[in-house]
Amino acid sequence: MKANTIKTLLAAAASVVLLGSTGFSQAAGTWNLGLGVHNISPKSSNSQALGGARTTVDDDLQPTITLEYFIYENLGIELLASLPFRHSVKAGGDYIGQTKLLPPTLSVQYYFVNASKFTPFVGVGLNYTTFFDTRASGFDLAAEDSWGFAAHAGVDYKLTERSSIRLDARWVDVETELKANGAKLGKLALDPIVFGAAWVYKF
Repeated sequence: MKANTIKTLLAAAASVVLLGSTGFSQAAGTWNLGLGVHNISPKSSNSQALGGARTTVDDDLQPTITLEYFIYENLGIELLASLPFRHSVKAGGDYIGQTKLLPPTLSVQYYFVNASKFTPFVGVGLNYTTFFDTRASGFDLAAEDSWGFAAHAGVDYKLTERSSIRLDARWVDVETELKANGAKLGKLALDPIVFGAAWVYKF
């Protein structure tokens, strides 16, 4: 189901292009500030990095902020930032520890301005995820930082000439090397869907 989230958003985006009022258009030199909340949902089937048992990572919800600059009409460069996300790590269903992460993501985004109050958009970019404050029961657990591709899709609903409500989802390529007491355990693929909502202000 998670794998189909972005496909569903893209299908919705394509349909609203056909709707019929004033679009939330952008121009070169415009800035967007977004304040919202997002949930990181790692894929349900991860690696067997810890002792041969299937290793999973729980979801977490945190406040987020985005800042976007439009380099061309309806084409923007966006930076996503957030408070640290905290995730429990389990092996074979048993809790073994937790980690915190920050996933700043830089994306290039295109907005499909049309005749409705709905403005769908798509984007691609680069993610850097840093792991810290990683803890485990009975041993020293560490997770290496990750670089990866990110895809973004969503829709803005116009409230005023300068503000809108946004619903969006991202797929992010996140893979980390786990270590126990300095020894490599194997790679853990998170590859999460990040979905949420935000208030966006244009200035």
